[in-house]
Amino acid sequence: MKIVIVNYGSGNLHSVHKSFEKTNQNLDSLWTIEVSKDPEVINKADKVVLPGVGAYADCKKSIDKIDGLFEALEDLVIHKKKCFMGICVGMQLLAD
Repeated sequence: MKIVIVNYGSGNLHSVHKSFEKTNQNLDSLWTIEVSKDPEVINKADKVVLPGVGAYADCKKSIDKIDGLFEALEDLVIHKKKCFMGICVGMQLLAD
């Protein structure tokens, strides 16, 4: 099973990645933790984490600059209803 932490060039990526790795280790979990901005990798995830720190507009621009990223997130979370954790601005980015 795979958890993908989305790297869109903004947010608290390093801290989030380290915390998931540490938790995974402490629980003797078999989850794979991957950081990616590739929409194909994100589409294959079992769970997705979207970290975020800063202004909404800046974070949204960063996501929109990566071809297909917003569409992949929207499809995975809204249509496929996969498990999703948005941290701070990361949660706001999928709001209407």
